[in-house]
Amino acid sequence: QRFVHHGCGPTLPSSANYRLLHGDGRGGLQYASTRAYLAAFDIPMQDPRWDVIQRELSPAAAQRVICQGVSARCTRLLYAAMRARSPALRGLQSWRVATACTGGDLMLSGLDAAGIQYRVVQASELKSTTVGRASRKVINALYEGDGFRLFDDACSEDAIGGAASDLFAMGFPCTKFSALNRQRSEEDVREALKQLRLMLRYINRHRPAGVLLENVAGLLRPQMQHALAGICDALLDI
Repeated sequence: QRFVHHGCGPTLPSSANYRLLHGDGRGGLQYASTRAYLAAFDIPMQDPRWDVIQRELSPAAAQRVICQGVSARCTRLLYAAMRARSPALRGLQSWRVATACTGGDLMLSGLDAAGIQYRVVQASELKSTTVGRASRKVINALYEGDGFRLFDDACSEDAIGGAASDLFAMGFPCTKFSALNRQRSEEDVREALKQLRLMLRYINRHRPAGVLLENVAGLLRPQMQHALAGICDALLDI
């Protein structure tokens, strides 16, 4: 899990992690198996999202999409806590779920693990990113029909004004905050915060009973404290 959360890409950053996953002594930047990514995120091989991901995407694209997700072990506990603490969610037989930038909706694996019934009513990704395009391909294959709506741009007015939901799950843009991004500028950080504020308008518009936001651990580094403060300010403005 340490590798996946800090590496966030299809290659392993160190020989130590390569030995950890493969059990041999070869070093250098090597490809990990996609099964290793699924194991790191605690996603079962029988998850229907995985069937679609491997059918629709190349191995490299599949791994990048998986890295947009969150460990199902973590989200299972969070979703269960939401249900226990929110009368609005606890009283529902099935949750309406809207997502944004969730890596083929793998952030929702925790709902399955928690035994929560749900229906995805809308999803959106960032229009200009490679991962966003791959994720849209997976999501479209997962939910096509049944009143589901897929939006090309999570920041657009169409996505913000889309379907009402009981749970909104969002993995807002992380590349500007990642420890691996050594070319970051202050303008990059401002752009990421601008995108976040645009996507948070969905919460203001529809007031879902539960919200789950995800991002990288790099936000906790001292040099990212101004960005974290900007995120907290955006949340307080809701």
